[in-house]
Amino acid sequence: MATIYTRCPRRRFDARRGAVLILLALFVLPARVCAQAVAVDKLIKQAQEAEKHHDWLEACRLYDEVLRRDRTRDDARTRLAYQHCLRRFHLVHRHQDKTYRDALERVTPAQALELYSHVLETVGRVYTDRQKSGPEQLFAQGLEELGLALAEPVFLRGYFSTVPPATVDAFRKKLDEWHSRKIANRNEANEQVRAIGRTAQQMGFGLRPLVLTLIALEFVGGACNALDEYTFFLSPGQYREVQAALRGRLVAIGVELEIVEGQLLVRRVYPHGTAEDAGLAPRDRLVRIDGHSTRDMTLERASELLRGRSGTTVKLEVIPYLRGDSELVTVLDIKRAPTIVPSVESEMQESLNVELGNGMRLAVPVGKVTIHFFQESTLQEVKEALAALQMAGMRVLILDLRGNPGGLFKSAVEVAELFVPEGVLVVSQTQPHVIKDRKLTGTIRSESLNALLIPMVVLIDGDTASAAEVLAGALKDNNRAKLIGQTTFGKGSIQCIIPLDKPHFERMPAGIRITVAKLLSPSWQPYTVKGVHPHFTSPLEGNSLLIEAREALIEELLKSMRASSMSN
Repeated sequence: MATIYTRCPRRRFDARRGAVLILLALFVLPARVCAQAVAVDKLIKQAQEAEKHHDWLEACRLYDEVLRRDRTRDDARTRLAYQHCLRRFHLVHRHQDKTYRDALERVTPAQALELYSHVLETVGRVYTDRQKSGPEQLFAQGLEELGLALAEPVFLRGYFSTVPPATVDAFRKKLDEWHSRKIANRNEANEQVRAIGRTAQQMGFGLRPLVLTLIALEFVGGACNALDEYTFFLSPGQYREVQAALRGRLVAIGVELEIVEGQLLVRRVYPHGTAEDAGLAPRDRLVRIDGHSTRDMTLERASELLRGRSGTTVKLEVIPYLRGDSELVTVLDIKRAPTIVPSVESEMQESLNVELGNGMRLAVPVGKVTIHFFQESTLQEVKEALAALQMAGMRVLILDLRGNPGGLFKSAVEVAELFVPEGVLVVSQTQPHVIKDRKLTGTIRSESLNALLIPMVVLIDGDTASAAEVLAGALKDNNRAKLIGQTTFGKGSIQCIIPLDKPHFERMPAGIRITVAKLLSPSWQPYTVKGVHPHFTSPLEGNSLLIEAREALIEELLKSMRASSMSN
């Protein structure tokens, strides 16, 4: 069953703190470049230099920053360059996935071709743009994917290290003959892929069945990875961890990390996880992970080392924060286990002092709810947070969506219903019968009898994306809250995670993350590129923005009190 998903594949968070959620480390890109002072032209040159060295990760970071500087930037070459690097990043990441490499040895050429045919059918049926998803177009993308793979050192070293470079070059040129082939249906595409595999064997790539399997699976990747920057093939390892992340369960130790001044620190310890049981605490410094020094280690590498099979142990060498300047290292052996990753935080803040006139003042309790991302448990988490805050006396609410990259579309709609009693929440445009839940297609409305109607403000920024934009847009267009901060990222589409786990594909349990719908605001404005504009634009960040939010809350509270007085 497909999972409706909207998370932006580019990781978005405050580069100054460098924090990254472990559950996001699998398939979203790393932290954006902290390069505010660097000219755009220089960033582009740095990205092009990274491309020359096949450092696709760094190239993506740099192009991402270029595009982020001006979301309306009409630079098709830059966007195409970004998408090209993103595609090659996914390609390399796939072949670095040990689970994928192991699966290659178990999949026969016939099974790989059957998987390819199934992917062609699936993409053609559900992808939002029919003009890009016909058999001929997808076959051409597969040809391109195979050519890109043959130019990647990690691909050649992994499978064809004994094949002379001249043979590789000759085969790549031979592939040009297939660009002119007319492909009318999936069967013809399959036959041509089989012919390409036989040609590779005849030209000196070896007679192993793996050659045919590998080529067929490159066509599988190509059929997904060139459609748009949000659609790509999920290798078995990626698919498994994506499913775990969506359910809020991750096999690791239950921490969130950050890099501060070159040091790998614990930013957050999740409750009831093994890290908490072992005594790990926020701001503790990780010196080594399983013997690997964390000096110059990326967050992605650190999270990879922390993950593993449930029940296995990871050894951490830690300098506890409470010891101050002491460099005495503590060694902790922490068992990996499924960890519930909370998506919501809440707290009571200092009460507002509201001037009512005639020397009268009113202390109004303020609640704050932060939604970090949307997963299956988010609705229940928000309900529990609101209930606890109301028990503590909350009269007004700050909803913080800054840095929220999105997640499950359904969860965002459900949370919006908690605050909007009646009205349009979002418009979802999709092909008929693609999304089985009809409540998540077309014009999606709220008819909630128990909506929470207290005054509220919403904090947003340029990293608020996807499902988080749906929630922010619903609250804004229904006049339910005032938005403060910066214009949101601007991702107006829905992706589904479609499993490729039918019995005859059990040797390659993978998936596709694919765009299936376009999203419009309640006022029928596209979110793509434009994003959601705040009522009050503010360059402030962190706690400084909270001060502005509190001032806006006073205005909302007074307005609510005046409206209540008039109605009485």
